Amino acid sequence: MKHSLLIIASLLLINPLVAQVPNPTTVPVQGFSAPARTQPTAPQERLVQPSTMPNQLVSRESQLVSYSVSRQKSGVTKANVLSPLVSTVSLFYEKVIGRSTSAQIGFYYTGVSLAGISYTGIGITPEFRLYLSQGQAAPSGTYMAPYIRFQSLLLGDKGGLPDRYGRLTLFGGGLLLGHQWLLGQSDTATFDVFGGPAYNLELTTVSNQPISSLFNGFGYRFGVAAGVSW
Repeated sequence: MKHSLLIIASLLLINPLVAQVPNPTTVPVQGFSAPARTQPTAPQERLVQPSTMPNQLVSRESQLVSYSVSRQKSGVTKANVLSPLVSTVSLFYEKVIGRSTSAQIGFYYTGVSLAGISYTGIGITPEFRLYLSQGQAAPSGTYMAPYIRFQSLLLGDKGGLPDRYGRLTLFGGGLLLGHQWLLGQSDTATFDVFGGPAYNLELTTVSNQPISSLFNGFGYRFGVAAGVSW
């Protein structure tokens, strides 16, 4: 009985002391700081703001690709397919010098006969082309082309001596409007249609025949050329 009372008294004394002991996980003990418990947090999601930069890059890349594809064509060699109808051979060489510009040199040799008179000689035609089509690079698209032309012709009887009536020298020029297509999977074939007003000035003639009027003064130049580009 005496022992039982001692045990009960001891428990009564210890229980208040235990209740006053601070929680080590929530209250720091003097001289020691326990790490505070933190609840695990889910990783934050990054908010990606919509941007037009990728679209701008794609558009710019498309322009560069389009430009580079067109620019890989640096020259064109072609012939006027209508010239043989008037006993003439007419050839052209076009060189691209800018994204929308090119320079062309034309050469023809003729032996045409008109009204019993033969015209034998050559002509040289330098030309500058300005391509006007948007989204297309030279030498493709619609163009405007000022040009000059020098011609030297021997005049004679048809079937006779070519210099019987002397020599006719002309200098002139004009303005063309045309369109050139690049055809085929690799844009190798070309087709060129052009036309516009022309003016020729008679420089020298050794003929008393009224034949120089066929070339002298205002006229019209027209042509259809086909060839290859590279």
